Amino acid sequence: MSVKDKSDPSTGLVTLANGTILVSDYDLMCFYRFYGLDGYHKVIFSGANPAHPDILPAEATALLAKVNPRLKSPFQHGAQDDYESKKHPNVRMTQEGTSSPPDRFIAFNLGFARVFGNPAMLQKYYVKYGLDWPYDEAGRHRSTRNS
Repeated sequence: MSVKDKSDPSTGLVTLANGTILVSDYDLMCFYRFYGLDGYHKVIFSGANPAHPDILPAEATALLAKVNPRLKSPFQHGAQDDYESKKHPNVRMTQEGTSSPPDRFIAFNLGFARVFGNPAMLQKYYVKYGLDWPYDEAGRHRSTRNS
């Protein structure tokens, strides 16, 4: 938590005096398996019990166990798109007149990475591949619209 508290709001990074760069954590937005002609199938990466959202289903737990050892900054919790809670962090959209930059994203698809500079760009990517975009035009997650 102290890394997150000390993160530069424009980059999300902490640079130590010796030049070492730290990341509080990367947020996993969603996970889909590709089944060829059948397209993409959602893998739920959030706990079924809202009181314990980080207790993931078996498939998600197995995938994280396979991926995390390969990462310098491992995923620390479930997927943001799947997080059904009043405490959902939402996504920070591009907004004129604000000093906060929009959230940025990287999508990994079949071995290729693509960078998106804001949520609107990522939403177009979701639509292109027939994936569910769970945020409204203000960046609020569907589960938090009425909270």
